[in-house]
Amino acid sequence: MISLGLALIAVPIAVWLASRLLEQYSYRISGYGWVFVAAVFLAMVVAFLSILWQTLKAAKTNPATELKKSRLFISKVKHKQNELLQARFRTFVRFIRKRKR
Repeated sequence: MISLGLALIAVPIAVWLASRLLEQYSYRISGYGWVFVAAVFLAMVVAFLSILWQTLKAAKTNPATELKKSRLFISKVKHKQNELLQARFRTFVRFIRKRKR
């Protein structure tokens, strides 16, 4: 609703600015305001369809399954981070040992 209200403000301003810009050319066109309205309508349709898609996708999923997947993913990430920290620590220890020699 907010974007529709903003579009009601933006479209007339865009038409006015475009007409002012196009006045300086010798070849003029008229009746092009529908292009701005069509662009706003198309943007609204795309936004609505993407929200509808995500809503339906979320409605079809099982929350328990998704929680299990996320817990498994988090545990894998933590395991990978732990491996990286251990590798960095081993590299650091090797560096210190080389400096002592």
